[in-house]
Amino acid sequence: MEVDPMLDPGFPETLPEFEATFGDEDACLEYLKSKKWPRGFRCPRCEHDRSYTIRIRRVEQCARCRHQTSLTAGTMFHKTRKPLTLWFRAIFEFVSRKHGCNAMDLQRLLGLARKTAWSWLHKIRECMVTPNRSMLSGEVQVDESYVGGPEEGTLGRDRGSKKILLVGAVEEREEGCGRARLAPVPSAGAHDLQCWIVDVVKEWAAVCTDGLASYEGLDECYEHQVQVIGDPKTASRKFPQIHRVFSLFKRLYLGIYHGSMSEKYAPLYCEEFTFRFNRRNSKCRTLLVQRVLENAVHQAPRIHLYAGKEGLVPRVAA
Repeated sequence: MEVDPMLDPGFPETLPEFEATFGDEDACLEYLKSKKWPRGFRCPRCEHDRSYTIRIRRVEQCARCRHQTSLTAGTMFHKTRKPLTLWFRAIFEFVSRKHGCNAMDLQRLLGLARKTAWSWLHKIRECMVTPNRSMLSGEVQVDESYVGGPEEGTLGRDRGSKKILLVGAVEEREEGCGRARLAPVPSAGAHDLQCWIVDVVKEWAAVCTDGLASYEGLDECYEHQVQVIGDPKTASRKFPQIHRVFSLFKRLYLGIYHGSMSEKYAPLYCEEFTFRFNRRNSKCRTLLVQRVLENAVHQAPRIHLYAGKEGLVPRVAA
């Protein structure tokens, strides 16, 4: 499993505690300040360590040179006009639920506009990617699968316009699955599949794949094990862990998002799934909320990149 830090002292563990702790704007600002400057405030201009908070503008003003530094600039809350209390509640509702929620759920719950709820969920998904996370190691199963409904005129592996090709990897453990990674790829060619594997699997790990020709050459940097499937009905028995990952993702795709997921934003949905899957045994769900809030302070949103018109955007960095 992904290793999460222990809860901060006083960090709420239940919804009533969360509402009491972050019930006003000042409390939310203080928490963001503690995460943005964990060792205390430092003025970016003069390095002074004392400041005053101007809460209306959400800025810290240096006590020496009067330079103002925004608490929300460069974070997930960049240029937001909504109260931080609403943001914190949205993060709690989306992250603490085992299967998450969709934009319409958030719209009904918090009274947001549909477009706002949709944008917020994507920004939260971006903050589920932990920077510099460790690569998969040990024995790793790798496979690819298609997600999407049937389309008239397409058969088998013909993608058509509705299917999305995913590649996945999961660590094998005696008790079942370890950590997983999942992402969409443009094709099942050797370049796309092997470049992704190199990004997420540690060198010289034991990588087990099926007999697809695109995996040939992995033995140059991995202990490559090939197991030919033959009858497709035996695939889930020969590769139980990775097929379980694909099955759970498709259940999320159909259950929460009702089969509606564009290829452009597929990387974010994959990151949401792996974040939840790798922390499925967490004893306290608010650990996940704490991790997202920590990432939110240090990661500027990139949703505008996905909304561009220059074709598909590269997947979220591993």
